[in-house]
Amino acid sequence: MKTANEKKQVSLGNWMSRAWDLVTADLGSFIILGLIYVGVIAVASGTVVGEFLLIGPLSVGLFF
Repeated sequence: MKTANEKKQVSLGNWMSRAWDLVTADLGSFIILGLIYVGVIAVASGTVVGEFLLIGPLSVGLFF
């Protein structure tokens, strides 16, 4: 039988690993989206749409 303290440590460990899984999953998707975004900008940089994509988020970032 595990003591109450050991049970707390196990549940804390499970919680930490779940939190880490969430963080790494979000980070992975964020990096993938960033790469796609950079690719789109690289392709469209010569066009008006490319300029909008490049400048739009930067200006939004400045306001918030």
